[in-house]
Amino acid sequence: MRIDRQQSRVAGRVLTVALGALVLGGCGVLAQERTLFPHEVVGPEGQRITVTQIEAIIDDDDLTSDQQETALRELGLEDERLIAILLR
Repeated sequence: MRIDRQQSRVAGRVLTVALGALVLGGCGVLAQERTLFPHEVVGPEGQRITVTQIEAIIDDDDLTSDQQETALRELGLEDERLIAILLR
């Protein structure tokens, strides 16, 4: 089974988000309270951020890079490094 370029990009971004969530755990990116998903990524107001939501923004060809960056911030991502990595 071959993995095409699109699948490779998505897999790489999913791994990046997961790694970023683990690394940034002490920076307020992860929920501080115990949940069913202790490594769940949440925004500043406690809203859940899913990989599906991030992928929808990143893979939207109708958005410019600036619009994607803005959409990720509006979603609740605050870390500039993580946003830059996701938009590569």
